Amino acid sequence: MKNSLILLFSLMVSVPAFGQELFRVTGRVSGCDGENMAGQVYLLDKQGTLQDYAIVENGRFVLAGQLKGYYQLRVEVPGCAFYEETLELNRDLELEIGLEPEPEQLDEVTLTGKRRPIRFDRGNITVNVAGSYLETLPGLKDILSRLPGVMTGPGEEEISIVGKGTPLIYMDDRRVGFEEVRAIPAGRIESVEILKHPSARYEGEGRSVIIVRLREEPEQGYGFALSETASFKRRFNNYSSLTANYNQGKFSAGAHVAFNRLHHWESNQSGFVLPEEDIASDYHVVTSSPRPQIVAGGHVHYRPDQRTTLSFTADLRTQKEDFPIRTDTYLRKGDDVSNIVTLTENKDRRDYVTSGLSFTRKIDTTNTLFIGGQYTGFYQKLETGIYNNINGQGFIAGDLRDQDFRTHRGMVRVDYEHKGSDKLLFETGLNMALAGSRSFTSIAEQPAGREEVTTYDYTENVFSGYAQASGSLEKWTYAAGLRLERSDVSGKFGQASAPEIDRQNTNALPFAKLSYIPGENRELTFNYKRSVQRPSYFMASSITAFINPFLEFSRNISLKPTYTSEVGLNYQWKAYNLGVSYHYINDPIYLTVRYQGQEERLLMSMDNLDREEVLQAEVSAPFTYKFLTATSTVMLVWTDIRDNDAVSAYRSRPFLYYYSNIALDLIPEMDLAIDLWGQTSRYEGIYRRKPLFVTGASLSRTFFGNLQLSLNLKDIFRQMNFHQSYQMHGVRAHSVFFADGREIAIGVKYTFGSKSGTEKHGKVIDEESSRVN
Repeated sequence: MKNSLILLFSLMVSVPAFGQELFRVTGRVSGCDGENMAGQVYLLDKQGTLQDYAIVENGRFVLAGQLKGYYQLRVEVPGCAFYEETLELNRDLELEIGLEPEPEQLDEVTLTGKRRPIRFDRGNITVNVAGSYLETLPGLKDILSRLPGVMTGPGEEEISIVGKGTPLIYMDDRRVGFEEVRAIPAGRIESVEILKHPSARYEGEGRSVIIVRLREEPEQGYGFALSETASFKRRFNNYSSLTANYNQGKFSAGAHVAFNRLHHWESNQSGFVLPEEDIASDYHVVTSSPRPQIVAGGHVHYRPDQRTTLSFTADLRTQKEDFPIRTDTYLRKGDDVSNIVTLTENKDRRDYVTSGLSFTRKIDTTNTLFIGGQYTGFYQKLETGIYNNINGQGFIAGDLRDQDFRTHRGMVRVDYEHKGSDKLLFETGLNMALAGSRSFTSIAEQPAGREEVTTYDYTENVFSGYAQASGSLEKWTYAAGLRLERSDVSGKFGQASAPEIDRQNTNALPFAKLSYIPGENRELTFNYKRSVQRPSYFMASSITAFINPFLEFSRNISLKPTYTSEVGLNYQWKAYNLGVSYHYINDPIYLTVRYQGQEERLLMSMDNLDREEVLQAEVSAPFTYKFLTATSTVMLVWTDIRDNDAVSAYRSRPFLYYYSNIALDLIPEMDLAIDLWGQTSRYEGIYRRKPLFVTGASLSRTFFGNLQLSLNLKDIFRQMNFHQSYQMHGVRAHSVFFADGREIAIGVKYTFGSKSGTEKHGKVIDEESSRVN
């Protein structure tokens, strides 16, 4: 351990890496006898083509995710004179803009472009949510599911990026899990950025990163927002939320609370054939039940002077659910055929809490210090009663199961930033994360009365350091960095004398980027990155789920981290993007099945396979014509998954992923948008997945400036059924997961308060806290 810490310290003081990839323009608009000023800000290139657009709210605006270069900034506020300024954007800018009263006659201003809420920048994606149709969707989950390359799972409990796997997700100053993402109302969100080539400063798990920036709070005064959404899926769901913010000088605070009356529905079916055992089986399972959920949180910021900020944040989520599960099973063993109906009665409770404390100090104009700590905890208790009816002979009580799972994670982070010049930036930092979990399982067999009790304790300590730098030289920009991580992992059952898992790993995770700018609005970029993705603490536990007497789903304590090396080339021309990339993945994690002869049952679990290769080509382009603005992307992806214990029954071949978002501005204060995405059949060596085609639409109208009504449609043709086939460990399997995707959502949002300007605080502390839940 001592040698590892010495190596981490050496890394901090010696190795350069990458800083911010995109720049932000924030501004305060004043003058013209207006306190709560409202208007529009336009950002144009040298040819006068519109590149971005923002709304001036309470005298403030934000333009996020801009490329380096020269721009024209135009500000239009009713009753004020037109304002225009030339900007050289090579760093984040904070502007103070004073407007004059409107003259008797204004020159006509013509903008040769259309606002694009979704933009592509060197392979990354920037999404302006505020002021677009996206803010009318029920929540953050719905926004992410409508972005290019982003896919949610059939139960909407996970998220992935095509060709990139599971991303890191965080909101401003805290890392969040997807369960929390599902509860965040869209009205709280300013913008979303998807980084497909994150730098070394992000956690080693950061193969891709989703950054959610929340709306800025009032700089002086208070503000409230009320929203209500009625959602009609297979069952009725209702979302209610209240957000409040207050700021008075050096002190600011905010709070939010949401009460969601959810009605969860889930279904899947699978078929299995075991030729060597002469066994065939298939089942269909469905569950439906109310799931009330409470989400709350708050933050406090104190700025004793212009260079120092102290921040505290806290969030919690709690839910309880009593849900029945019905499973219909056909089972044939040789000539013996059984038809089984299984009913399980379940009581489930889940509690999640996270809190963070941070200190930021701008030492001078070139040096900044950040110190932060975060705690995250998760608790789940599941009680299950199992009843089986075999061949219509009546229900017989089976096992009574009592399972608890709790985990906690504490993290401390130190970052230091030095700006050598406008063309050179150095960053370095240290992280320490200490985590542990305990799973408890009690299985009482009925009517025999035998009881089996199992406890499993898991600990994981990660020490990491990074250093990075970026700069530019004439037509070249460069970035390079290295992150070094030391992990100590231990897992032990109950009274066992020796640990079941005992691993110590030291990982070097390099990052490099080199860009060449041959001319204006053109850029060629080379990327390289190595990353590690660790399994969630819950997945690496001993918790099990009973499906039927022949099949059980189990977590896997033996899961190992997944390592990915990737290289890519990207060409950007104006707003058009072309990219190719290659990924080599060791120990990828996928769903597997194996037959246990002694227990005469199948066991499904997530497991590490040998390797995976991905070759991907992507083209992204916007299109604007009069009142129509479209953003489209097409990907051609070849994936090959291999494992010695699986049969590569499906010769790998490319599949096509396509996405298009069409926004129509037909009537002032009304937005209409249509989105569609899909993919062709996927043949990936071991796995075959059937095609998908999904469409949605959004319609919103704003009244009186602060009352918004919306109608949102999702998966209109109910196509989100996920089919996959595979063969491994002597078992041929085919599964279908039915998503509760079709939705009609009617929303209303009302905002009010006394505000003057906005400001934002906060920094990401723990970028891996989502592994807790």
